[in-house]
Amino acid sequence: IFQSDPFRVLNIPSLDRPRQLLYVFEHNVPMNQWHLEKMDEESCGLLSNYQSYLEGTYIINGGSIIASPDVYQHLGGYILDRWKGCNDQVALNILVRANMMGKAKVKISRQGVGVMNVLGWGGKVIVDSKGQYLNRNCLVSPVVHQYDIAGS
Repeated sequence: IFQSDPFRVLNIPSLDRPRQLLYVFEHNVPMNQWHLEKMDEESCGLLSNYQSYLEGTYIINGGSIIASPDVYQHLGGYILDRWKGCNDQVALNILVRANMMGKAKVKISRQGVGVMNVLGWGGKVIVDSKGQYLNRNCLVSPVVHQYDIAGS
């Protein structure tokens, strides 16, 4: 749900000075067995090399990314080619947590903080009297992701 313009809130440099930027947003759930099993599947095979980078972290949602075009190309090179047998959310978590995003400036927002509030899978849901979804600071979240599965 778009409740307001998220780009108005982001501090993005002007187009005459392009930068590599990646904004990602966490679930309110720690990395779990499902992701580790996906990493260990024969088609992926990344568990032994990257499990340590994910231990003790929260899951970054693969469906809530804001990035510059060159960063999307970098992600696509891994997700669609180099690691094409891996789950896309698993690949994103590895790339970010293992600092494999090259020169990109990466901003990780916790659940309920920032321009995109990922409610699904353990997110804290706060709705005001107007029916707007709020961040944990009680300000309207510009974008709400997975509101339909919140509390699942």
